[in-house]
Amino acid sequence: MLPQMQGKGIGKAVLGLLAELAKAIGLTRLFARVVRSNTPSVSLFSAFFDVESETEDAVLFSLLLYR
Repeated sequence: MLPQMQGKGIGKAVLGLLAELAKAIGLTRLFARVVRSNTPSVSLFSAFFDVESETEDAVLFSLLLYR
């Protein structure tokens, strides 16, 4: 996302919509692999997802979806 668009709640809204759509089609979990150097994305996913694992270069997040 362009720096000037960050901090406006767009990423949170997109993740919320993604979670709702995933639940609607029967998914039970979402995963995201985020490059560690992408600190805005790491912060965003950290707010909603659990850290599943980490490597030197990336963080793997997961979100359990409840029906």
